[in-house]
Amino acid sequence: MGARSTCENRGYAYDELGEYQRALQDYDRAIELDPNYAKAYHNRGIAYDELGEYQRALQDYGCAIELDPNYAKAYHNRGDAYSELGEYQRALQDYDRAIELDPNYAISYYNRGDAYLRLKNTPQARDDYRHSYGLDSSDATAAWMSEWAGMSRQRPGMETAAHLEAITAIDSQLYVAYICRGVAAGLRGKVKEGLEEVEKAIPLDPGEWDAYFWKGMLLAYYRGLSSAEEAVNIIEQSLALGLPPVLLTPLYWLEEDRPDLFAKYLRSLLLQYEM
Repeated sequence: MGARSTCENRGYAYDELGEYQRALQDYDRAIELDPNYAKAYHNRGIAYDELGEYQRALQDYGCAIELDPNYAKAYHNRGDAYSELGEYQRALQDYDRAIELDPNYAISYYNRGDAYLRLKNTPQARDDYRHSYGLDSSDATAAWMSEWAGMSRQRPGMETAAHLEAITAIDSQLYVAYICRGVAAGLRGKVKEGLEEVEKAIPLDPGEWDAYFWKGMLLAYYRGLSSAEEAVNIIEQSLALGLPPVLLTPLYWLEEDRPDLFAKYLRSLLLQYEM
């Protein structure tokens, strides 16, 4: 194995260990040994991504693409970096190219769905999540997001509850499985049971926004005005964690089911986020 490959492989090992600064040193050396080594630029871009240095990541992904215009992963990861910077239209262009080069690239469909959500294009987001799940039937999160992205201002019926329950069969202990069980229970009128399920998801991944939104939603249903402020605070916590505002749409179900609470607490929140 040559020195170039040794440096690149060691850099990758450091990446896997989360030692990104040490990884950068090895990628720097690999590029010094071979300035035309597209993979080293790409992997250095990933390390910069992990360190939150998105502009430097963009530069490296761009170098990798210039050296290898058919590098699907480089387009995909550059799309991720653009998404982190809030440049969703540019992200879409890169995801489009990654998918054009590799039509079976499930995660590119998923992440393109995320970008469409940020742009409030829920039909396209739902299509992409469905396509991602079609390519990887073990991805319960893609299946869940295809359901959530498809939710309108009208509360869905038992068919959606059944779909959510089917998702839990992928792996009943997953974070999203608890959420799917909770939402399905709520749709079936078992709101207390649903709230308990969603609350079990939070300690599994406290940094994710799904469970906080649905906890607030189910709490509003379960206790009404008596817990309205608590419910709104929890929903705002989900937004602070990165919930795309378009996913607030199910709050409109409460306009009919809890009209006093909706008028006093939720209408202004939805207007604030132009929903």
